[in-house]
Amino acid sequence: MAISTIWESETTVRHIYEGSWRWDDLYAVLDETTTVLEDHEYVVDIIADFSNSSMLPPGPTSHFKHIEVFIKHPRVGKVVAVGTNTIIETFARIFMRFTRSNDRFLFAATLEEAHAKLADSRSPK
Repeated sequence: MAISTIWESETTVRHIYEGSWRWDDLYAVLDETTTVLEDHEYVVDIIADFSNSSMLPPGPTSHFKHIEVFIKHPRVGKVVAVGTNTIIETFARIFMRFTRSNDRFLFAATLEEAHAKLADSRSPK
């Protein structure tokens, strides 16, 4: 599988996209993560690490619904996309508009920045 999962803590999971991957790879990771979320009693933030992947598989817009179901799971908190290029970020922003999920998405250049943004989003304002 070209997407792997690392549970960094009980409240943060990182999906690591390596090279070229397929939509079936993404579905498998999202379904696996959803299964684990069902056993959690708290919100989990997602880091989508695209640092080592530069392309999306063909037809991204036809997969928005499956991704939306995952993103809107009651135990999914913030989603931070890390290391995206212009193409990936553009489709992520289209997805955000299409699914009205702008409040859940953040972008970061590095993992360190992603962790800082998540820490900031968790701190009381």
